[in-house]
Amino acid sequence: MVTWMELGIALAVTLAATLTVIGVIWRPLFGMLEVICQGGVAARFWTTFAAVMLVCGPLFLVCFAAGQARGLADFIRQAITLCSLGLIGGFCVMGWALLSGIRRDSRAVAPAIPAASAAPAE
Repeated sequence: MVTWMELGIALAVTLAATLTVIGVIWRPLFGMLEVICQGGVAARFWTTFAAVMLVCGPLFLVCFAAGQARGLADFIRQAITLCSLGLIGGFCVMGWALLSGIRRDSRAVAPAIPAASAAPAE
């Protein structure tokens, strides 16, 4: 059974890890999304959305699955493992989404230029 202290420690460790990662990737992610979204408003929204998901995913995993440990050290180890798995999973999903956005932009075809008529203008 998990005590409130153990749960608090696990959530604090998870929040510290996820917020550190978000602090590191915020500017590069915003820059990438600004290029893909072609505007600042959409890029700010998707950067914030990604940050919220990167916090909520690991928190959910830790709250849901970290309860089978026998001691405090095992519980914290399990919480860190689940937090890491949540961050890696979130990064994989985010990387896949960014890659598909980049591929979509690179396949965009320039608008066709109408051909000049063969008859000379009078």
